[in-house]
Formats: sequence, structure tokens, C-alpha cells
Amino acid sequence: MPRVSDARERMVIAAAALFQQQGYNGTGLTQILEVSAAPKGSFYHHFPDGKEGLAEAAVRHAGPAITAWVDAAFNQSSSFEDGIDRLTQSVSEWFDRSGWSGGCPVTSVLLDTAPGSERLRGACRDMMADWARRVEFHAGRLGAHGDAEALGLAVVVGLEGAWVAARARQDDVPFTIAAAMIKALPAQNATRAPIENSPTLG
Repeated sequence: MPRVSDARERMVIAAAALFQQQGYNGTGLTQILEVSAAPKGSFYHHFPDGKEGLAEAAVRHAGPAITAWVDAAFNQSSSFEDGIDRLTQSVSEWFDRSGWSGGCPVTSVLLDTAPGSERLRGACRDMMADWARRVEFHAGRLGAHGDAEALGLAVVVGLEGAWVAARARQDDVPFTIAAAMIKALPAQNATRAPIENSPTLG
């Protein structure tokens, strides 16, 4: 029985790691093949539509790993606020170990390809929406006050912004600030609610 090749998987994993470090535009197919040690002739067999097809596979491979990161942080937490602290600290510590060079594998592709590639924009949107839904689930499970859907999106916005700022600053301060901003949202929602629901003065 012929051996099943793992060349496709190796190319996807290598591409995701390289995009994370160098971005989509900064990563060539030759380098991906070298890092993955995949046969050159197998590339178009697995990805007949070229680099864009490989990038979509890499995004859809990397996205669930971050979803699992979200779940791990909140599953260990007794409150939504504790989950936010665990999540931002976990990302910050990983980023520090990378030498402040490992960007988000999904955002690294998005920033280089949107709006030019609707296919890649859609893949990145799907992954980010999944992260937000998982946060929304945990917010509801842990009894967070405020709009759970808004909290889910806030975590994506806060983490992605912190990731970019921390890469520029080479420190973890943006993650600390992002955590504080996200945790403040339920209180802000509670403060605004009476004003939004009050009758219009005539």
C-alpha cells in the first residue's frame, strides 16, 4: 500500500509560521517549500490555485489554534474578568518568547491581502468571527454584565490592536491596557443604559 504523503500539511504549517513572522507579501513559495521540505512538484498538485489557496489553508489551520487559546484561558477562570487577564497574559508571554516578532498568523495575511483578495478576507473574517463567538459564549457562561456579543468583538479588537502595538514597542504594556479597556466595557454599558432607555425630552 503506498505511503500517504504529508506534504500538504507540512506546507500549510510552514506557510502559517512564515506568514506570522514575515507577512504574506514577505514570504515566497521557494522559502515555504524549503522550510516544509515538501517536493516542489507537489505544490500545484495540492494547491492548483497557487499561493492564495495555500494562504487560505494556512489561515484556516491557524485560526482554530487561537480559538483553543481563548477556550483554555476562560475554562480556567471563575469570572469573565479573570479570563481576560489570563488570555492577554498568555498571548503577551508567548509574544515575549518570540522576541516580539511573531504576529497574529491571521492578521498578518489580512493586512497584506485585503481588500485585494476577497477569498482571503473571507477566511480571515471567519476565523475572527469564531474567536468572538467563543468569547461571547464564555461571557454568557461566566455571567459577564453587558452585551456578550460586543464583548466578543471587543476582545478581538483589543488583542489584535495590542499585538500590533506591542510589536512596535517591544513590550507588553499594550496587552495590559487592552485587558483594562475590555474589562471596563460592562461597567460602561451599565452606566449608559439608563440614558439610552430614558424618554425623549420634548
